[in-house]
Amino acid sequence: GDDHESYGECVISLKDMFSGDPCYFETTMTHFGEETGKLKGEWYISTGSAIGSRNKSSRKTYEIVALDTEYH
Repeated sequence: GDDHESYGECVISLKDMFSGDPCYFETTMTHFGEETGKLKGEWYISTGSAIGSRNKSSRKTYEIVALDTEYH
């Protein structure tokens, strides 16, 4: 359908996932406090600079607004 109602939300921490190798994640999705599903998989995070190179302190925030496989 054309409604854009949310069927679940989750937060995945990126802390300690900048290892240069694919990282496994798994989390529970909820909607209004009710469990609606699980999200799991692997991802590889690249910052465009050498892993472990921390010459300057920086903090970036990334936000996924919507991830929906129904609307391909």
